Amino acid sequence: MRGRVLLAAALLVQLAFAQKGEYIGIYPWNSDQLQWAKDFRIVELGSFGDIDRIDISDYETPITYQWLAGFYEDQASEFDRWVLEKGYILNPKGHILDEGDYYYDMCNEELRERRINYLVQECEQRGLKGIFFDWGNEEFLNEPEFKEVKAYFELIHPDTSYKECIRDFYEKLRQKGLLIVSNQAFRNPILLDAVDLDMSESYISTANERQEPITIEGQRYETTPYTVYFPLGPSIHDTYTYLKELDELVQEHKVQQMVYNNYAAPKLVESPSGYEAKTPREVIHYNYAFAKLFQAICYTEVPFDRSLEQDAIYFTKDLGAPKGEIERFDWGYRREFEKGFVLVSQEDLTLDLDRRVYDTFLQEWVGPGPYEIKRGYDRIAKSHIPIGRIFLYEEQEEKREHGTPFYKRPMEWMEHFPLSPIKHRFPRW
Repeated sequence: MRGRVLLAAALLVQLAFAQKGEYIGIYPWNSDQLQWAKDFRIVELGSFGDIDRIDISDYETPITYQWLAGFYEDQASEFDRWVLEKGYILNPKGHILDEGDYYYDMCNEELRERRINYLVQECEQRGLKGIFFDWGNEEFLNEPEFKEVKAYFELIHPDTSYKECIRDFYEKLRQKGLLIVSNQAFRNPILLDAVDLDMSESYISTANERQEPITIEGQRYETTPYTVYFPLGPSIHDTYTYLKELDELVQEHKVQQMVYNNYAAPKLVESPSGYEAKTPREVIHYNYAFAKLFQAICYTEVPFDRSLEQDAIYFTKDLGAPKGEIERFDWGYRREFEKGFVLVSQEDLTLDLDRRVYDTFLQEWVGPGPYEIKRGYDRIAKSHIPIGRIFLYEEQEEKREHGTPFYKRPMEWMEHFPLSPIKHRFPRW
């Protein structure tokens, strides 16, 4: 009898987590991460050189990373060397951020067409299905460091804009059959009609560190990692405001979805030797649930140890269509879907459940009746951890094929949006 109960429980878990994850970026990677990523549809694997070191045949939609704005001379491709020979760069007087950095003149038609052909050829040779473009808009030209670059661009292209040329570039790559993922194209909304997905980082949570020594897993570190749960303002409502405005842009343009890539510190648990690092499941579920209020894609990286970001929530079955708008409360937000509901909260909650539902965080059936959810407390961040939950309704007839099983391993108005900081070397990573 007990065996039947365990089998039934395992089957219910399979039904709850019965599809592939949506999107993951795993560079730099190791063998465990490469295996983990096979259960995701879109997998961002790094540059062409990185990808040449691995077998990508088992990935559904492998894509490459490209820095849209420029390149470094010591890492120049054959195409980049051609760009230098022709002088099709926006900083002919020398480097801007680092020694040897050069910035494409994307409004030079010859360069644009040749870069399109180069990228298509390189992707086809490797079996890649798309490209993620970092610095996916023209906003870097407005940074103080790029004042001379912008002046030079306006001198040689007085009758056009950088974003118009990027849009043409994206559109032609998509016409060639490539999936195009941009980094914050929303800052130039016309670009959202030319890309498939648009990514923003650290909008729901982010990782930080402070100058304080700590011992983790027996190793001493001079800085202590911690999670920032509300990076856009002091409350959950600030996060909602940003995501709501981005969702409105999705509704107005052709872009399919927003992608929210977030960061978290490990969950640090005290031990005799200091601290043990655990998977920060609370923040992973909070980030995922917040994105799902808007039917967006979400992933949470744990830079301290990327093996700690594996969680079954990414394989949660489709919730179906929304059954109404997002409801706002003092504590947070809730939205009903055909097959369940989603909530996020900055306070402890007691739900009055009118039916039995599956709690994807606890991975068990709960209700009907009162159901209490308490926030965890992060002693390292000195903050309560906001709640994020997805609950699934029972289905009378489950006809879904059992796919991926439960993973036993684990414009002026936009000025208030936080800019991704200008980074040196490998800007995305």
